[in-house]
Formats: sequence, C-alpha cells, structure tokens
Amino acid sequence: AFEAGGRFSVLLVAEPRSEAAFYLAQALVPVPPGEREKFPIQLERAASVPATGLNQFRVIFLVGSRPDLEEGSPLAEFLEGGGGLVWIPSPAE
Repeated sequence: AFEAGGRFSVLLVAEPRSEAAFYLAQALVPVPPGEREKFPIQLERAASVPATGLNQFRVIFLVGSRPDLEEGSPLAEFLEGGGGLVWIPSPAE
C-alpha cells in the first residue's frame, strides 16, 4: 500500500517518442502541480534499463517491449523483491 506523504517512484520503459508513453506519463502525473515531486517518473528506453538499482522504483511500466522474466534477470529480481510491473504490449503482441 502507498502511504500518503511518501514518494512513489516510477520507471517508464518505452521509446521516447512513443505516443502511448506520452499519454501514460501524463496520466501518472498527479494534480495539483505541488504534489509532482512526490511522484518522480524516469523514462528509459528498453535497451537502456539499468541492470541494477531497480529497487529504487515502486513500479515499472513497460510499454511495448516484452518483459524479460527469466530467473535471475534484473526485472525478475525486482518483482521477487515486491516491486510492481504493468506491461502494456504493443499491438503486435
């Protein structure tokens, strides 16, 4: 559960010019603007996702790319540690 007053860091993995990623990032930004620093969103391309440090995020939104959930992968370890994943597949998936 998310505690009011805390930070809720999000990693958004998508192509930077993705229309879906743009609208998702806009939807994730809370209103009023004074609350935005509590909800930082970091945008990364799938090829640039860090192999370590995913535990700094509460949830990862993966737009278009198929998640690598092989045992021992950084994403699998993130999920095993209690992190959340929202996968939005591309239309071809």
